[in-house]
Amino acid sequence: MQGYSPLQAGLRYAPSTLMIVLVAPIAGRLASRYGYWVPVTTGTTLAAAALLLFTQSEAGTPYPELLGPLLLLGIGLGLTISPITAAAVAGMPPGQAGVASATVNTNRQVGGALGVAVLGAIVTARFSAELPSALAPLHLPAAVSERIEAAASQGVTGASGAGSGGASGAVHQAVSGAFMTGIHSAYLVSGTGLLVASLLAVFLLRPRVHRREEALAREAAQEAGQAGEPAREAGQVGRPLA
Repeated sequence: MQGYSPLQAGLRYAPSTLMIVLVAPIAGRLASRYGYWVPVTTGTTLAAAALLLFTQSEAGTPYPELLGPLLLLGIGLGLTISPITAAAVAGMPPGQAGVASATVNTNRQVGGALGVAVLGAIVTARFSAELPSALAPLHLPAAVSERIEAAASQGVTGASGAGSGGASGAVHQAVSGAFMTGIHSAYLVSGTGLLVASLLAVFLLRPRVHRREEALAREAAQEAGQAGEPAREAGQVGRPLA
């Protein structure tokens, strides 16, 4: 909506990607020291906060005002991605670690595709529902309004291009406002989902880590007990008979 080319838009998302790369090693150290649930809970909460902050943006919001939430989103994702994979691998027997890692990657790809489809449907539905009320104050002819609403499936450019005459600027502004309403709905759904994921990480990952440590301690105790039995037997063999 601000006229960026694909390259310009990609470069403006680069700081978020850079934060993911920089924070990922820190996430590994946090997971090793405090358990997987700490970076995952913190990361999903920060990412949710970033998405909820995006709901305050408008079509003409300058990029410097969006940079803060973008960096926050990158930090949150950087804290989340690698510990989730490590938790899945650690929760499986060593012989099935590859299966666990592959399952996580597959779920991530399927979830990404499904998420784009669901959120895209939310944006389109909300945009189409909001557009008539956004156009109403312009008092456009019925035929023009219908043409704009029919072009809503083509996004802001298609719907704005369906306007005519001197009202094209006002039409673009109304269409952009309706589209941002749809975008805000998608951000709200995504942010809420991440908050739910944060709660799940607290209740699921933390007990799972403790159970894993307890299982390792039991295995070590059993191995120590089994290793001690031959020594005791050898001691009994070498003891003189009364």
